[in-house]
Amino acid sequence: MNDAGLHLPPVPHFRHSLDARLDSWTPLTRRYREVFSGEEISRLAQAGDRFDSAQRRIVFLVFENRFVSLGGLAAVTRYLPGSLVRDGERVTVITPFHRNHRAVKDAVASGELEPCAGDDAFFVGERNLPLKMWAERQAEVECYHLDVASFFTAGENPYAYADTGMLFADALAFCCAVPAALNLLGMVENVIVHANDWETALTCLTVKLAMVRRQLHSARAILTLHNSFDAGMSQEMLRRFAGRGAPGHTVLQCAVPFTDGPVTTVSTAYAHEVRHDPLQNTLYCGHLQEVFAQNPPVGIENGVFGTEQKVFDAETMRRARAGDFSAMLKTKKARRTRMKQLLAAHNDPRIIGRLSFPRGTAGVPVFLMTGRLDMGQKGFDVIFHAFSRLKRGSAKLLFSPSNPDSPTLEFFRRFEMDHPGDIAIWPFRIPESEYRTFLCGSGFLVMPSFYEPFGAATEGYVHGTPVVARATGGLWTQVNSCVPCPVPGFYHSLAREIAGDSTRPTGILFRETCDVSGDASAWQAVVNADARDRMHSFLYRSMVDAAHDALERAVELYDDTSRYAEVIANGIEWVKAFDWRFATAAYRKVYGLATAWNITD
Repeated sequence: MNDAGLHLPPVPHFRHSLDARLDSWTPLTRRYREVFSGEEISRLAQAGDRFDSAQRRIVFLVFENRFVSLGGLAAVTRYLPGSLVRDGERVTVITPFHRNHRAVKDAVASGELEPCAGDDAFFVGERNLPLKMWAERQAEVECYHLDVASFFTAGENPYAYADTGMLFADALAFCCAVPAALNLLGMVENVIVHANDWETALTCLTVKLAMVRRQLHSARAILTLHNSFDAGMSQEMLRRFAGRGAPGHTVLQCAVPFTDGPVTTVSTAYAHEVRHDPLQNTLYCGHLQEVFAQNPPVGIENGVFGTEQKVFDAETMRRARAGDFSAMLKTKKARRTRMKQLLAAHNDPRIIGRLSFPRGTAGVPVFLMTGRLDMGQKGFDVIFHAFSRLKRGSAKLLFSPSNPDSPTLEFFRRFEMDHPGDIAIWPFRIPESEYRTFLCGSGFLVMPSFYEPFGAATEGYVHGTPVVARATGGLWTQVNSCVPCPVPGFYHSLAREIAGDSTRPTGILFRETCDVSGDASAWQAVVNADARDRMHSFLYRSMVDAAHDALERAVELYDDTSRYAEVIANGIEWVKAFDWRFATAAYRKVYGLATAWNITD
């Protein structure tokens, strides 16, 4: 598992400070003394002495998988474990068995998921629960789905329960089942559990309890956060499931002190934001500031979401590099035609509005905006306000929220009624093939998030589409902006590290000019307000102003076909900076750090 044979592209500027951030991590041993007895701490120390990093196995824990995919976490799971295997790591993926999801049922019926162990009872506090495991037959990386009776019963969305306490119960059952599953699989020593997000975070505690109970011989645990979500902690349930409680009012407050390395996030900028952005350090992560102050999170940029681009053939790219963009523009035009045909062919009654393309609109860009309809994060309403200010007919807006909410949808519908022919809303999850058709044919992919841990701007580039985005989180490093973008003061010296390369623009970044550093109330006035009332906020109005300017610049860029094609070509080249091997190398350093300390050091 050495890195001697690893050949990477030149390291992008935003990856150089990782080592310094890793070196500053300090284990929070005080919390161990609050949970474990002296004898138990001695057992943990003995387990640490036995750990042989050369024989380690990474156990990657995720609440989503290739059958149950809702966003970035599932995308990471498609790429990172396989990249780790190719770099010499032994990797096993463990995920819940979401029994009521249609794709999971189909996988069981087809034999793609097959039972491999089970109906063994495992110890959960004072209860014995039956555990069954299902193996994926065609997985690139060994993968097991844990089936715990009466848990993981949500439908198509594994996070959606009428009773939110059910999701916490699912998470707790999963985290307690993981050590039992590892024991059944014979993976009891030299295990590094790599938890992802709050739903699997409590394994940082449960694997240590398993070592104390001699269910596991030697194990470590690290945690990656792909978003700012957390959940309230029921100490009574924790004691009932895990056999004892642990300090903390939320899952992450409880789990983070038991990580064996720094908490990682999926971008350098987002790791900084969770401590310094007033949106994060008050509204979303305020309760985590104490643990983050002791050990600041470390950012590791994701790789590209998508396969190597095939939108343009090798000859087209060769000519583009030589400054001849005619073939690229011809292909882009053909992709736009295909998108228009798809838009015209669909008669789904759920579709709101139709895009019209009368003669003379060849130079009119289509702005594509997709994603989870989360009004506390995604900022879609900002773009609707900004788009409504554009000259009528100068652009089109195609919006596809994947989880429509009827009252919120009505807010967007009013904009469509005021702009017939210019706005279309597809309020449902569209098939992958149709999504790619839209992505290839659109003029720009738009990402206006209030915060975005990583984002998927590279997915636009892979499909030959530039990106317009609010500058936040991972979008700072993914989008090299054609136009200057203000940087809030709370980024401090990090501003130089995350600044893009304006000589090779890949899209347009925008950011509101009013800097609200240290003013949590400004963000509260936005996030807590109904979409219809947000324009009363000066911060929100500034955001809309900046977004409008960005859309106008995008319309101008699209009309300058040679410059537009150059931006497309730059995006395709910039994707190389997000090779998954960079992320793999960084996580392997975290794994090494996790095995290099012991509780008695």
